[in-house]
Amino acid sequence: MTQPNTRPAVTDTGVQLGVSGGLASAFDPVCTPSAILVALHALVDGHHADLPCSQAFAVDASAHQAGRNEALRQAAAIGATNDAVDLELLVRDALRAFQFGEARGISITGPGVLLRPAAARLLTLVFHELTTNAIKFGALSGATPHQALQIAWKHNALGVAVAWEEHGVAVLAPAERPRSGFGRKLIENNLASCCDALPSFRLLPGGVDCRFTIPGQTLVY
Repeated sequence: MTQPNTRPAVTDTGVQLGVSGGLASAFDPVCTPSAILVALHALVDGHHADLPCSQAFAVDASAHQAGRNEALRQAAAIGATNDAVDLELLVRDALRAFQFGEARGISITGPGVLLRPAAARLLTLVFHELTTNAIKFGALSGATPHQALQIAWKHNALGVAVAWEEHGVAVLAPAERPRSGFGRKLIENNLASCCDALPSFRLLPGGVDCRFTIPGQTLVY
């Protein structure tokens, strides 16, 4: 997949509107893919600008920012033609380091679903964050042979219900107030602003359980 080397220009007004209003309209049929990309870049840049400047954070934060910028380059490429985006291909692309989801222990199931490009760009970053977290701490870390990841979706009355379930991860107990990193905030705050049904992100004994519903108005039939 060819990836563009350029990045949308972000004005001061664009940043303000992109973060507060742009992502909230990501699943609106009239929302443009370019507006979402600007809002996502502003969100990522703002997060990393607010991080501590100590050397202890620098290397890890730099790696995370590079990964997120790469995910946004992928997002720019998949929505560039304004064609509908296949949900399964979007998920598998996030798992390209794991044979695009064909590696042992990974299960991907669900009906064919086509997404509007603006929604697909937001979900590209969402799946990137879930995958990165699973590589560092969860079912894709390879710590034990019993770890597994199940990604499934199905139609419901509101749209498409997506479930990301990790199993076999050595989590001692559910955390009452787990640390809320960028990925969790993206899902619980920004993704929530787009959904009729609130997303859930839970750390269970066995791994992360994340669920959200893609609204029906963002699907292409």
